[in-house]
Amino acid sequence: MNLRLILLIVGIIFSVLDVIVFIRRLITPVIALIWLMFSGVAILFAIMPFWERWIRMVNPMIPLPLVVLILLVLIGLFWTSIGVSKLIDRNRELSMQVGLLNQENERIISILREMGKDI
Repeated sequence: MNLRLILLIVGIIFSVLDVIVFIRRLITPVIALIWLMFSGVAILFAIMPFWERWIRMVNPMIPLPLVVLILLVLIGLFWTSIGVSKLIDRNRELSMQVGLLNQENERIISILREMGKDI
């Protein structure tokens, strides 16, 4: 299979997946932008004619199992970045909850001090 075709297909698939995952809010905007830039670079490598000589030089040296392995690693990195995004969102939500609990705790302490009870 032609390396340019593989790069084009990988770029399109990752850009579509990135947009779908971003719309469903499973990934943070920064990580989504990084994957979109990766997809754009892959598509540019496949489309631009000045990479033709380099691709011809590299193409015979890359066996198919290596291409499959690289694709599996990229898919694993993509799903890992989705997990990291979920953890970032969860951490942000927990931080807000802790802030609200601290604020409520301070309010309760001030009410108790006004009532004359020392803590």
